[in-house]
Amino acid sequence: MNGDAWIELPREEEDPIWRKVYDDLGFKPSTRATDFPGFKEPGPSVTYSISGIWGDDFEALEADLHAKAHSIFNKVTPEGDFLYALDWQHECYRYFPYISDSSVADQWKIPVLPNGDYYLFLERTLRFGWLGHPWEQTICVFGKPLLTELKHSQPKVYRNPVRRKDDR
Repeated sequence: MNGDAWIELPREEEDPIWRKVYDDLGFKPSTRATDFPGFKEPGPSVTYSISGIWGDDFEALEADLHAKAHSIFNKVTPEGDFLYALDWQHECYRYFPYISDSSVADQWKIPVLPNGDYYLFLERTLRFGWLGHPWEQTICVFGKPLLTELKHSQPKVYRNPVRRKDDR
């Protein structure tokens, strides 16, 4: 590894992970509210509305969201491992949070705030993940490792859970 926290996925690695997202998570991208939530949210999970982020406190809330996500991802990803960082219809990456020393939003190749596209951060077997839905304006956090860390480092914008799901 070259010390880079973001390594672009080659097509032969990207296609199978997207197939898992479509098949295992029931991903159906859409801008229509009748199609939401857009994922078959696995259990355990909590889905938060992030619609309150766009306002006077946007910069502070976005910075807090990225800082907390970086902290959480760093704690749940063992050194030497990575998360898939997926941006629907765009370049996707292996993200090594323990290499990244930045929690600043504009230094992320794929942001955690879904601000116009679907942004997903997934453990390679889909044991846990972070599913950003831009049109529903939600983020679903699933899997015990992420949910456990979320209790200790909850982003300020996560004030309004809209759905919860128990274990599978």
